[in-house]
Amino acid sequence: MPIALVISIAGTFTAIRTLYNNRLRYRETDFYEYYTWSWQLRLGVDPWLPQASALAPPNPFNKPVASCNYTPPFTVLFEPLTLLKPQAAYWVWQTLQMACLFGALWLLMRELRPPPQSGATMAAIGAVLLFPHSHWALYEAQPTFLLLLLIVASWRFDRHQLPFWAGLMLALAALLKLYPAAIGGYFLFRRRWRTVAWTSLLFAAGVLVFGLSYQLEFFRYGVPRFTEPWLHQGRQVGITSNLHWMLASKYGDLLPPGIETLRVILSAALSVAVVAAAVAITMKAAGEGENDGILLSIWIMTALMLSPIAWAHELPLITPFYLFVAARLLRGARADTTGLVLMSMGLLGFVVPYFSTVVRHAHIYFFAMVATFVAACMLAVRSGGNQQRMPVAGNWD
Repeated sequence: MPIALVISIAGTFTAIRTLYNNRLRYRETDFYEYYTWSWQLRLGVDPWLPQASALAPPNPFNKPVASCNYTPPFTVLFEPLTLLKPQAAYWVWQTLQMACLFGALWLLMRELRPPPQSGATMAAIGAVLLFPHSHWALYEAQPTFLLLLLIVASWRFDRHQLPFWAGLMLALAALLKLYPAAIGGYFLFRRRWRTVAWTSLLFAAGVLVFGLSYQLEFFRYGVPRFTEPWLHQGRQVGITSNLHWMLASKYGDLLPPGIETLRVILSAALSVAVVAAAVAITMKAAGEGENDGILLSIWIMTALMLSPIAWAHELPLITPFYLFVAARLLRGARADTTGLVLMSMGLLGFVVPYFSTVVRHAHIYFFAMVATFVAACMLAVRSGGNQQRMPVAGNWD
C-alpha cells in the first residue's frame, strides 16, 4: 500500500504540474488549430478547402492556420467549444481528456476478476500518469484519452453482450480519427458478428450525417502528404511513415520513382505481415481472463502501426496491454520470459527517447512499437492457455 500511494501521489503531482505548465498552450498547436477549424465551420466557412483562411475573418488567435487535416466528425463535435473564449475552451477540453483517462482506467479495472482493491487501482492510475507520453498527449492537447475511453468502452460493452453500444463506441472512435477502425479486426476475428455489423452500419451512417462532401474534401486536401517536413521528426510509430523516413534520409523527400515503388511494396508487405500476425494470434489464443485484454491491445498496436502518421503521443492507447500483463503477473500466473523481456525493451524504447532528442531522431519509437507488438503476440499465445482463477481481491495489495 505505501508503494502504491507513492506512485499515485507522484503521478498526480506530475499531471497537475504538466497542466499548469501548459496553461498558455491554448494559443499553440494543436489546440488553436482545432479551435480555428471548428470556428470557421461555425461561421459557414469550409475549413478543408485550401483557401479557407482567406475566406474567413482573422481567427481569435491572429495566427495563420493551414486547411483542416482532421476528420469532419471531429471538427463538428468540437464546434460547441468555439462558443467559449479560447482559454476557457482549452480548460474544458483538457478536463474532458483527464476525465476520459480516469473513465477508461475505471472500466479496465472493473473487468479484472476479482476487481483489485484500492492499492492496485491507485498504483495503476499513478503509473499511467507517470508515463511520459500521457504528458505529451496533454502538451499537444490531443484527443488520445478520449479515443482510449471509446475503445475500452466498446470492448467492455461487447463483453457484456451489448453489441449496439459496442459498435457505437468503436464507430465514433473511427469517425474521429480513422485508424481505430482497424481495431474492428479484434471483434471480427473473435467472431463478434453483431458488434462488427453495428460498427459498420453506424460508421457509414456517421459519414453521411457529418457530411459526405466534407469527407471527400478531407481525403482530397486534409490527409497529410509525406513530403511535409514535420512528418520526419522521429516521433512516428507507423510503418509507412518510418519506411519513408528511412529511405528519405538517403534519397530526399522526393523519392526517385523506383525507390518510391520499393517503399510502397515494403509498406504493404509489412502491414500485411502485422495484420496476418494479429489475425493468427486472435484466432489461436484463448480469450479468457486477462488474455482478452491483451488481444484487444494487439489490435490497438496494429491500428497504430497501420496508421500513416500515428505519433508517440498516442502511445497511451496501449495502456490496456501493460495493465493486463501486470494483473497476470501479480496473481502469480506463469508468463513467457522472452515476451516479458521484449515488453520491457519496448517500454524502455518508449521512455528514453522522450527525454533524448538524439535517440528520438533514430526513430526508436517505431522499433519499440514493433518489439511491444511481438511481445504481446508471444504473451497472448504462450500464456493464453494457462488461465487460472484469480485469487481473492485482497491478494492484490
